[in-house]
Amino acid sequence: MSKHLTFTPPGMEWMESDYGMSPAIRAGDLVWLSGVTVSPDQGQSIEDAFESTFSKITTILGQAGLGWNDVVDITSLHVDIAPQKEPFMKVKSRYITKKPYPAWTAMEVKGLWGAALIAEIKIVASAA
Repeated sequence: MSKHLTFTPPGMEWMESDYGMSPAIRAGDLVWLSGVTVSPDQGQSIEDAFESTFSKITTILGQAGLGWNDVVDITSLHVDIAPQKEPFMKVKSRYITKKPYPAWTAMEVKGLWGAALIAEIKIVASAA
């Protein structure tokens, strides 16, 4: 029996069945979220796309019994980072509201898994 717990919110079962990965996995006191992608829907603003992604992250954290105050590390990957900075910071500031703030690494990348993806956000949270 595995000593790791996985978390798969309803609607995200495809991650396990199609790709053989978990939306989140807990090992000890840490919970790692797989990267959650950002892809603006038809006519959707970049800010709205980030809002949708942060909402998905909230759902995954909630399934693990955690919230944004438990997040200790954020890694964000961005295709064409310049126009994403302001909308990302606006949305992030609505979810991460108090100290201690998590560590954050942001990188510009040439591309992501799908052509329509503009960013991907990976989270590590502490259950301690």
